[in-house]
Amino acid sequence: MFYVTHKLHIPQREPLKMYVVEVSDGVVVSFFPFDGERQSMVWVDELFLSHCPQARFVSDIKNEVAQAAQPLYLYSPGDGNDSLVPIR
Repeated sequence: MFYVTHKLHIPQREPLKMYVVEVSDGVVVSFFPFDGERQSMVWVDELFLSHCPQARFVSDIKNEVAQAAQPLYLYSPGDGNDSLVPIR
């Protein structure tokens, strides 16, 4: 599934604007600049990438160190101020 976002938060980096994230079996496969619509693309205003498979709050991942060998997981903001919802 492809998710396009206005703001993509990545560990230890400035947020990226207008990016696409591809997710398969709950794990991020790739992310790249938005270059056009794809079939089954979902718009989400803000997304967060994390190496933590069960993050619940933005504060859980805010100071996370990027780890190249670890899989990434995708989250969207939840209903609470700091809460996250996993995208599987």
